[in-house]
Amino acid sequence: DPWRTFFSTPTPTCRVTPSNSYLYFAAFFCFWKVAGPRSLYHCDAHEKLAKIWGFWVHLCIDGYSRLILYLVVTTDKKPASVRRIFREACDAPGVGWAARVRWDKGSENAGAIEEQLAHHQALGGDGWRTCAITGRSMQNCPAEYIWNFYKRAVSGAYRELFFRMMRQLRVLDVDNPEDLFCLQVV
Repeated sequence: DPWRTFFSTPTPTCRVTPSNSYLYFAAFFCFWKVAGPRSLYHCDAHEKLAKIWGFWVHLCIDGYSRLILYLVVTTDKKPASVRRIFREACDAPGVGWAARVRWDKGSENAGAIEEQLAHHQALGGDGWRTCAITGRSMQNCPAEYIWNFYKRAVSGAYRELFFRMMRQLRVLDVDNPEDLFCLQVV
């Protein structure tokens, strides 16, 4: 059975050949069924530009239609910021609140989770108990899938530019708060 062979490989990665390339895509891109639009939203934050330069990118995607509800860059990862972004997106015309939302277990999501629970409690019934799902970030497949495209199309270019500004041009010093402020404002 090729599936069993692939998943029981002791190394963390498997050599991809033309004969087993379908296994690679099946292993790293999850396939699932969602009942319909606004049944399940997937929310996540991308921190690759945050560690050095202080840019956090927040994402929410509809699990059924793959519609990106928001893709927002902020200079912080505070629960109040994530809550505000999530609420504004759900209250936007044509978007609406999802029956369930999937987040990772990061503390920055606490405000948005509270907002989701409060919205569903106001509607009444027992649905509010299962409207917020948390788990490991890697289990949030649709959001992780979008990050691959985001890295190739957007953040990769900025990352190269910022490193060039630091190393070759020497106009950016990440230890200087004024330099970081100017970078974030521009």
